[in-house]
Amino acid sequence: MESLFETLNRLEEPVDLILYAGDDVSRFEEGGRNVFSELAEETRLGKVLAVLGNDDLLLSQEILEAEGVHNLHQEPFIYEDYVFLGLEGAIEGGPGLILHSEEEIQQHLEDQFDDFEDKIPVLVSHVPPKGILDIGQRFGQRHIGSQSVREFINAESPALTVCGHCHQFGGRAENGDFGTVINIASHDDPGAKGRYGVVEFDGREVDYTLTTTEEGADHDLLQLSQVGGRRIRHFIDAGITELNDINGKNRDTLLDLPGSSDWHVDMWLEEAQAIRNDEIRVRDSGEFEFLNDDNVVLLDIETDLEQDHIWLIGLYSYQDKEYTNIFEKDDEEALLESLIQYLRSQGEPSVVYYGNNRFDEKCLKHRMKTHGLQAGVDLMDNSYDLGVQVQNHLFGKFKRTNLDALSRQIADYEYKYPEMDGFIVGKQYTEYLLDGKEPDWNKLLEYNKDDVLALKAVVDQIRSIIK
Repeated sequence: MESLFETLNRLEEPVDLILYAGDDVSRFEEGGRNVFSELAEETRLGKVLAVLGNDDLLLSQEILEAEGVHNLHQEPFIYEDYVFLGLEGAIEGGPGLILHSEEEIQQHLEDQFDDFEDKIPVLVSHVPPKGILDIGQRFGQRHIGSQSVREFINAESPALTVCGHCHQFGGRAENGDFGTVINIASHDDPGAKGRYGVVEFDGREVDYTLTTTEEGADHDLLQLSQVGGRRIRHFIDAGITELNDINGKNRDTLLDLPGSSDWHVDMWLEEAQAIRNDEIRVRDSGEFEFLNDDNVVLLDIETDLEQDHIWLIGLYSYQDKEYTNIFEKDDEEALLESLIQYLRSQGEPSVVYYGNNRFDEKCLKHRMKTHGLQAGVDLMDNSYDLGVQVQNHLFGKFKRTNLDALSRQIADYEYKYPEMDGFIVGKQYTEYLLDGKEPDWNKLLEYNKDDVLALKAVVDQIRSIIK
C-alpha cells in the first residue's frame, strides 16, 4: 500500500482524482484505516472514484462510503465537462460474487448516463468491453468482456474507459471510435507489480502513460542483474542508495542482504564497474561458447496468448546466411514437421533463441510431444536461450535486457514496427482463432523477421566481444 503513496509523491504535480476499477477492495481497509480515504487526501478534489470487482464482497461497499471515496456504481460523479460512470462486477456465467446479466448492465449504463448526455462520459467498469483487452485464460481462452459495455462505448464514445478483470491485459490500452480503453488490472499473486496510469484530458482527447508502482522505477540500481523493486528496498535499508555504493568496501554489506550470495556480489561488483565505465563486458566468455559453433540456427516462434498453438517460426542459418520462415496459421503439425525437416537439412545445428525463460524450447517440445514428434524433441535438446546468458554474463548500461531494447542499444538495430511486441502479435492471432478476425499477416511476418534479425545483431556483437 505504501508504494501507492510513493507513486503519488513521485508525480510532478497532484492529480485531480483517482479511479479504481475494482477487486480486492477489502485490502484498502486495515485496522480501521481506510487507505482510499488517505489516497483521496493526496488529490486536488479529495476524491477516489471506485467500483467493486466480481471477486469483492457486497459488504465491501462500506469501504467505498468512507470520507473522500465515491462509489460510482451507485451514483455518477460530475466534474467540469465530464460525468464519471461506474459498473461493478462482471457478467453472469463467470466466476465471482458480484455478477450481472447483459440486460442488467445495459439498463444500468443507460440509467446512469440519462440526464447527463450533455457531459463527456468517462466509464469505470470492472469488466472490459467485449473484444477489447478481454481475452482470459484462467477458465479457457475466451472473451470475458461485456457485450453491453461494448455497445455502450460504441454508441457514446467515452473519452476514457478504465477496466480490469482480465489480468493478462493489464497495463494495455486500445484506441478507436469507441474512445480510449485502458485495462489497468494487476496480477493478484504475492509480489506482483501494481499497475497504474496517469491520464490527462482535453475534451474527448486523452494522453496517458502506463507503468507500475514498483518502488525505484527509475533507480539506477535497476541496471544490475536480478535487481527489482524488492531488492532495491533491501539495498536502501542497508545504506546502498546509488550505483557508486556497489564497491569492494561495501562487500560485506552486500553479502548480508536477503537472498544475497558471493555469486550475486561478485556479479554486481563487476557489473557496476562496467556501467560506470560505460562499457560492454562479458563476464565469462565460456558461457557464450555455443555461439562459436560453426553451425548455428537462430529461431523465434509466435503463438496464441494461451501459448498452446504455434503458427509461425522464423529462422536464420549462419551456414546458409539467409532468413526463412515457416508459416502455418491453421496446421500446427505441418509447421512442426517442416521445422524438423529444416533442422535436419541444416545438419542438426545448435539452435539459439532469446527468451530469458527458455520459452521457445519448452513450448516447441511440448507441442511436438502433443503431435507425437519425438524426433523434433530430440533435435531441440541442442538449443540455447541466449537471454539467460545475457542476463547473467553480459554487463553494461542496460536498464532493460529484452531483445528489442538490447539490440537497439548494443547493435543499433531498428525494428520496422517498434510499436508492436510479442503480446500484441499473440493477441491478434488469438482473435483470429476466436473470432475469425484476419490480422495483417504480412505485418506479423515482418515482426517475426525483425525479432530474428535483431537476435542476429546481438549474436554478432557478442561474437565480436568474445573473440
